[in-house]
Amino acid sequence: MEISVCMIVRNEEQHLRACIGSIPDNIEIVIVDTGSTDRTTEIAESYKNVQLYRYEWEEDFAKARNYSLSKATGSHIFVIDADERFQSGTYEQIMNYIQQNSQKPAAVMIRNIDESSEQRRVHRMVRLFPNDGRYRFWGTVHEVLYKDQSTASFDLSDIMIDHFGYNYSNYREKKYGVYHSLYHTHLKVNPSDGYMWYQLGKLHASVEELEEACEAFIQASRFMGVPTLSHAAMVVEFAKVLRKAQLVEDAIYLLESNRDYYVDYPDLWFQLGLLYIDAGRMELISNAFEQALLIGETRKYASIEGSGSFLAAFNLGVFYEVTGKSEEALKYYNMARPYEPAALRIDILSREVN
Repeated sequence: MEISVCMIVRNEEQHLRACIGSIPDNIEIVIVDTGSTDRTTEIAESYKNVQLYRYEWEEDFAKARNYSLSKATGSHIFVIDADERFQSGTYEQIMNYIQQNSQKPAAVMIRNIDESSEQRRVHRMVRLFPNDGRYRFWGTVHEVLYKDQSTASFDLSDIMIDHFGYNYSNYREKKYGVYHSLYHTHLKVNPSDGYMWYQLGKLHASVEELEEACEAFIQASRFMGVPTLSHAAMVVEFAKVLRKAQLVEDAIYLLESNRDYYVDYPDLWFQLGLLYIDAGRMELISNAFEQALLIGETRKYASIEGSGSFLAAFNLGVFYEVTGKSEEALKYYNMARPYEPAALRIDILSREVN
């Protein structure tokens, strides 16, 4: 069994070489260019395992994506974007999954790396599926994989790739305008599409447009199904925006109202812990972070790495330190190792105790 890696690109000279270079050079890479004016096509043509095609952009991601699928010759297709990269073990993870689930699409984990932030957000998308012609994408933006006439079912996998496209300047310069236009065009025709309202909210939040983000998230709350993985992620992202807007009590109410739906979501409990700190609700802080630790890291939900481990433990350490319980603080700081801020507090507290 062989895979074909398929991507659609436009003006991706900044990322494309790193993306291609992360993929084993014996794998077929199908690249569909939708109108680049930089060195994107030149870079693509310099690789022997790349098949480059040109496609006239029609304001429809699914059409361009499906054109790339039509050129793939491998038994399975893996979809990637130019600002994403295979990790060192990604190819082996893909092949292991295919050997065990050859006919079932896979949702892969995408770790978002923003060089301006220490936090790493991980979310899932369906990116791997058999190349049998029945699988095609639908949707002008945030396209969804279909099998024949129905949304394709999938399994959760251990496959992980890295994404380098989330930072303020990149969104402003390259993505914000394109996606903002596509979202609004879609919502004019489909005003009750809660998932698209959620994506619009995230887009506004990514460039600190907090009021517009809140308005979009309110619409998403009206129309999204409950409980669903996407709704869970929306609730947490909405709470983060409310916190940034200093609407702490509103954020607490939002998370507490949805807590019973997502009791196994560490990020919900972690964000509650932060909000309880902001609100001065001392009696609730430790329980929230302890619940996040008890759940642990999740591969089910979109999540910030550490919400169910070192970040929750570090915040418990801070809580116990400021409340004068040094031994408890050291216990949780040690649990948070090798997180650098925790190591620093351990050093300081150990010297104070001794």
